[in-house]
Amino acid sequence: MNQPKTKSLHRPYDAPEEQAMLPIYHAIAREALALCTRPAGSCLELGSAGGLLGCCIALFSTFSVTFHAPGEEASERCRRRCRTFS
Repeated sequence: MNQPKTKSLHRPYDAPEEQAMLPIYHAIAREALALCTRPAGSCLELGSAGGLLGCCIALFSTFSVTFHAPGEEASERCRRRCRTFS
């Protein structure tokens, strides 16, 4: 089965467990977007440990994503990841 090529969200600062989970985040984001009835809008990711799901949603759509991360370390990971795609 051929998978469409997508831009990688892997960054050198990602923890190995996050890297292993990327395909799952891609699939969850695509499924959520397929269920969404709006072509664009805003998305709030609550409890974003690293922002992977929100980044996937932003990458695969025209949605604007806001992250709410639990703690400074997770917040910094979200900021770094988002800066690489802006």
